[in-house]
Amino acid sequence: MGDFDDGLPDPKTQELPIPDYPHLPAIEVEEHARDLAAGELGQVRRYETTHRNRTPVVRMLTAQLRDLRRRAAGSDPPQGVQGSAPRARRPQRPSM
Repeated sequence: MGDFDDGLPDPKTQELPIPDYPHLPAIEVEEHARDLAAGELGQVRRYETTHRNRTPVVRMLTAQLRDLRRRAAGSDPPQGVQGSAPRARRPQRPSM
């Protein structure tokens, strides 16, 4: 997850783009995070990792940030598989 460390200071609670963030359960953070831009996601992720550090929330924020960066770079994954790892292909049997 080090590839998302941007060297910026941790945001203060009142600077976060999600109102009342410190008191929200993970499911509500996920709902709000869907509407955030990459910079805002990075801000929330920095706050989360230095304060509550909830693993599922950090993973979700990291995955969303990674997806946004992929899209911005023009390597948008096929719809329906965003944030998921590619499936391994089965070797084909030779036809006889």
